Amino acid sequence: MKERYRLFLRRGSVFYAFDSTTGKKQSLDTKDPSEAKRLVMSLNEAGKQPAMNLRLARVYLQHSDPAFSSRTWQNVMDEAAKTKRGEAQVRWIRGVKEKPFDRIRNLPVIETRASSCTNAIPVLSHFTPEGELPFGLNCYCGVRSRFLHCE
Repeated sequence: MKERYRLFLRRGSVFYAFDSTTGKKQSLDTKDPSEAKRLVMSLNEAGKQPAMNLRLARVYLQHSDPAFSSRTWQNVMDEAAKTKRGEAQVRWIRGVKEKPFDRIRNLPVIETRASSCTNAIPVLSHFTPEGELPFGLNCYCGVRSRFLHCE
């Protein structure tokens, strides 16, 4: 079977992957040939075993940050509150205690699907006058709406 991604060197400096399905090129952000070969091999493997790739990603993430697999959205909310000061912090803390956040509060971040976030958005679109959700929930979950914007 023909591989989807091919490796090539552009202008003698940075390696790129060419997607033979879409015709698009993406930078691999490396000048090291062995690293580039490994990245292209990973891109080609990604399409063959999607379930296995998710498990491998979790292993890599746990190695780089042991607490990652157990981190919940409540942890994210608490850490984000620490970045606020004064009245903004008070509003933030009050806001994340809202009932719609109960839907994701104890959900591990790594297991969050966009649908988990969108279930809370209709209720929370009034959160601020601009409709901004606390801690950029829309950005973390890849959700966009006319009410929301990224911080």
